[in-house]
Amino acid sequence: MILNVITVSLRNDPAGQSSAENWRDQLQLDFIVLGDQDGAWAADWAGNDAAPHHSYTMIGSDGRITWRQDDGSSTTADALSEAALDAE
Repeated sequence: MILNVITVSLRNDPAGQSSAENWRDQLQLDFIVLGDQDGAWAADWAGNDAAPHHSYTMIGSDGRITWRQDDGSSTTADALSEAALDAE
């Protein structure tokens, strides 16, 4: 399953569900996009400084984190695919 969580809107405000739906619709995404209105997700899962930037977490079917990149850098589809295969 792919899940995208956005932490800020395009106006740099906390991202609510309407911002998440706009993001999903604009990019024609076919997976779940959630908004982090109260910052709870960022506090637990975002990068080390909880600033809005790229962070990726792969969670195995047992609910354990199998791979994480939270340094703000981008990754590639190949790296994510490899992490997903390693999680199996």
